[in-house]
Amino acid sequence: MINWLFVNYLRGKDNPPLPTQVTALAFLSSVVADGDVATDWLYYNDITTGEEDIPDWLITLQLVSCICGSLSWLGVATDGRFVSWVRSAAILIPALLVFIIAFPLHIIVHVLDRVDSYTGVFCLCFLELKDTMYENIKENVLTPLWLRAKQKPSFSSGTVLFFGILVEDIPQLVVTFLIEEKIKSDHPEGQISNAALVNLLFAIFDILHKLAQAYDLRKDVQNAGYAFKRTIKAHGFWVESLSLSGVNQILSSSFDTTAKLLDAVTGKCIQVFECESTVYGTVALGTSKVLAACKTAAFNNGGHIRMFDIATGALDYDLKLDFVPNFVCVYPADSGSFFTGGDQGLQRWHMPTESASTPQLISTYKVQGGVQSIAFLDNDTFVSCQGSSSVHVWHVNKEEPTHTIRANENDVQVWSVLAMSSTMFLIGNSNTKKGLIKSIEFVNNQWTICKTFDEHSNGIMSLTKINSSLFVSTSHDTTAKVWDITRAEPSSLFTFRGHISSVSSSVYLKEEQAVATGDKDGAIHIWSIGKYLKDEENQSLLQHAHNSDDDRISKRENQS
Repeated sequence: MINWLFVNYLRGKDNPPLPTQVTALAFLSSVVADGDVATDWLYYNDITTGEEDIPDWLITLQLVSCICGSLSWLGVATDGRFVSWVRSAAILIPALLVFIIAFPLHIIVHVLDRVDSYTGVFCLCFLELKDTMYENIKENVLTPLWLRAKQKPSFSSGTVLFFGILVEDIPQLVVTFLIEEKIKSDHPEGQISNAALVNLLFAIFDILHKLAQAYDLRKDVQNAGYAFKRTIKAHGFWVESLSLSGVNQILSSSFDTTAKLLDAVTGKCIQVFECESTVYGTVALGTSKVLAACKTAAFNNGGHIRMFDIATGALDYDLKLDFVPNFVCVYPADSGSFFTGGDQGLQRWHMPTESASTPQLISTYKVQGGVQSIAFLDNDTFVSCQGSSSVHVWHVNKEEPTHTIRANENDVQVWSVLAMSSTMFLIGNSNTKKGLIKSIEFVNNQWTICKTFDEHSNGIMSLTKINSSLFVSTSHDTTAKVWDITRAEPSSLFTFRGHISSVSSSVYLKEEQAVATGDKDGAIHIWSIGKYLKDEENQSLLQHAHNSDDDRISKRENQS
């Protein structure tokens, strides 16, 4: 009964109960599981208070079996929450011990800070310790442990049930047979006690029932927001951008001065591209070349677009820029040219060719305040965000924007832009107070803000398109969310919570029906969105069938 209540009334929207979990049969199964635990303890009470001479080791074994069974039952009854509580406690207890040791030392060095200088070298050593010790412990030990404790283990309900069979039902069945066999050997004329008989029947039924239930619930994933296919420890620091190179190959760029080509299936690094300074973005040129937008190693001295050979990782060409490039992207209508922009400019360049061995500048666009990113609405039109409240729409052959859209005053730092169609795009702000995403559509001959998506609690870091209706957002709040732009209510379909630091970038892996997200710690998590793609396909099929029925009815009415 308790499990049924937890499943039906305390689950979040990311993991709604299966249809089989809301039935009267599911309620009855939950009651039987509760009764099984109760009969275990009744039987233990019966053998400890009875007159039979049962060995202490058998009684102890029964007690251990009851305790394990109760813990297993708690895991199932609380819908997996008990497992999360135990895991969090196991992480927080060491963190508490570290804090108990570190905090008094922090107080001591603060007191010594006020002691006169004549106390000598001993005091000076402690003053130096004060500046680094507690902050290092807090940053490198306490904060990571706290973030780990907030994470929840992901597992299927079927796994929990099967584990319960192994640690509760089967041991309980064996122990009961051993005890009753001992009693019968002492009293050949005796019979199995009523408590033992009830316990045996419950145990046998519960084993068979749980095996069937575990099979049915094998895909009912608990804490699905924390589940991921694999993790790639790609870099030592921020994963600044992610993009695709061929099928299931990821290009990643980082603050650690490298760009890498990674296999999304195996997690192995295929190639490393050394850039000697921060890499803000990468893009593949077919299957042979990679472009990387890099900051110059010298402070405040512009940037580079570097071209690498994918097969060897060798640097083919280094294009010097007058500004630090925030991104680089290939022009979709002409793979022989690319766009780049940064703190002081937005430009389009031709790739090196046989006739021109160096990149040739095609256009310089008149921007104010720099460009953070751009997105192409079609082959002739693109939109740019400036890191301010203004968003500009451009024609590729015009140096000045054709439209300027100003968001609300709260959106003072529009950092991300994503094109969903030729007449609609999304913008995401990087404000620390609230991460807002807004859809802007071309309505009645003007660009208009239509919807606001406001579930993120911190700034938006990236936006990635899945298909014509689904997109993914990542945020400083350590989460990534899947959204459906066609929903009447702008609420997310799913929240991925597997990161413990700011989620800075994302890319869609179509072949795997998954999303790869990179974070501040240099980790890339790959997690599935197949369920939401299937739901959308099913809705499309239903809508198509509904439209076909309407067409047939309309034809009949016209014929009549």
